Amino acid sequence: MTTKPWAEPGPPASTGQAEPVTTAQRRLVRGEARAGGYRPLVAGPGEPVLVRTDLLAEAPGATPAGERRTLLAFAHLSDLHVVDHQSPARAEFLERVGDPDSPFWEKVQELGAYRPNEAFAAHVVEAMVQTVNAHAQATPLAFSIVTGDATDNCQANELSWYRDVLDGGGDVQVDSGSPARYHGVADDDHYDVRFWHPDGTPPGRPDDQARAEYGFPEVPGVIDAARRAFAATGLATPWYAVHGNHDNLVQGTAVPEEPIPTLAVGDAKIYDLAPGADLTTVGRAVDTGDLEAFAVLLAGPTRTVPADERRRPVRRAEHIAAHFDTRGLPVGHGYTEANRADGTAYYTFTAAAGLNGLPPVVGVVLDTVNPYGGWQGALDEAQLTWLEGVLQRGSARWLAEDGSIATGTGPDSLFILFSHHPLDCLVNDQAPDDAPRVLLSRVRDLLLRYPNVIGWVNGHTHRHTVTPYARPAGSPVAGGFWEITTASHIDWPQQSRLIELVDNGDGTLAFVATVLDTAAPAAADYDEFRGYAQTSAVLATGAEREAGPVDPLALAALSRELAANYWQRRPGNDADPDPGGGSGAGTVLDRNVDLRLPAPVPLP
Repeated sequence: MTTKPWAEPGPPASTGQAEPVTTAQRRLVRGEARAGGYRPLVAGPGEPVLVRTDLLAEAPGATPAGERRTLLAFAHLSDLHVVDHQSPARAEFLERVGDPDSPFWEKVQELGAYRPNEAFAAHVVEAMVQTVNAHAQATPLAFSIVTGDATDNCQANELSWYRDVLDGGGDVQVDSGSPARYHGVADDDHYDVRFWHPDGTPPGRPDDQARAEYGFPEVPGVIDAARRAFAATGLATPWYAVHGNHDNLVQGTAVPEEPIPTLAVGDAKIYDLAPGADLTTVGRAVDTGDLEAFAVLLAGPTRTVPADERRRPVRRAEHIAAHFDTRGLPVGHGYTEANRADGTAYYTFTAAAGLNGLPPVVGVVLDTVNPYGGWQGALDEAQLTWLEGVLQRGSARWLAEDGSIATGTGPDSLFILFSHHPLDCLVNDQAPDDAPRVLLSRVRDLLLRYPNVIGWVNGHTHRHTVTPYARPAGSPVAGGFWEITTASHIDWPQQSRLIELVDNGDGTLAFVATVLDTAAPAAADYDEFRGYAQTSAVLATGAEREAGPVDPLALAALSRELAANYWQRRPGNDADPDPGGGSGAGTVLDRNVDLRLPAPVPLP
């Protein structure tokens, strides 16, 4: 492997700069530690693009022999987790199962039941929309795609918020329950020191652990600011949707059957485990979504919160249908009338038309969500059969099951797969005996038989990773495909990717994947939100807030800093060689990369 910048590193972007900045020019990293180890974010040097030749029999070096041309460019967003942070259907208290002293630490250390930055998820998406639009002005982007978990808890209000932020053209207000004030784990009604309380400590109570032990700031008014409407810009590109487990399952794991829907729209919020609850049963509920195990969680003590019918859980058919009620393009955002009729969520779309003798590039969207529960993925037999049919119709040759060359009528297409789960997460075998799931090995083996499959783009893990899948030695067809997994918008580092499919002019292709930060400023301004604070005395008078429209970029900047400092996921120490690293950031091999592979068909 060799390093060579796709674009030479330069200074950070400034106001009015025509070419938008990427992490090849500037990378956000942790600055000097404050009390409790809390670190603000600062701008650091860019990270050049790394050339990877894992799928080439002979490495040609960093510089292709021919003249490179871009065949396709698109933006990849994943795991937005637009969340109703006041919903009684969420179980924030479960986050303790992921603490380092929990017996389930190794298995569920990134549970995601609670995050100190979760109230600002929609604002982070708005900030990323502005980043993507800036790049679309500088480099024509064919589309943007969101690879699942657009919502956090499969609720109807979350679904409308996510869609409206990406569509733009109106205000979005992420608020539920009572419009008068916030009711959730950060309020004082049921003060719990295990959650961050940005408004400060109520009289006579101890400071919360976030501020007392981990140096989190006091930011009065920020929760009220998050509940105010903001103007959504909307993506300037067409955008496509992919189904994720959080879009269909409660907390991404449980089938939304009773009593969960009643809990979601009701006024009783569970705030703790039942006394003597068996943690093994709790762990099974978290891992598999087993409803009998969930009964242990539903037996915990409750507090009263305002009810809201908009919090009802959404099943797959309604999730699909909501994408046809849109101000954006295309109508349906990839989902077809057939999907709407039969309730499936897999489809194809033309990513690049294949002009001037070039093969078309076809996007193949898979639905890897297991409808029987569990956070990991799988396919079913019908979808696998459909997938092979799509690949065979777009291939002039492929490998038969015995390894020999099979031929068809073509004409050839190049295939890029999109899904929520990566290949190694297709391990969820929960299903009735008469409908077994299709798991990792069968999907991998099928794809490696079709040379025209060149890439697979996905999310789910909340980490940047890049994985080569090569055909076995001795195969009559060389190469394989690249899997590109992109981090989330809810956890550090809150990034997306610009992905370009490039013809190297020498019989090879490349995916050039460049990590993008949101348009939010690097430094959070804690004073920005003070004008939004509302006391009960002000509410009693009916007085309006004096603060003007909320700035979503300011909230997104704070969200990114909080995510970088979340005590469960803080990376390293003062000697950390990568201050911009951490679990979600991956390694240098996973971020800005130039991924070479043999072209499976001639390119004129």
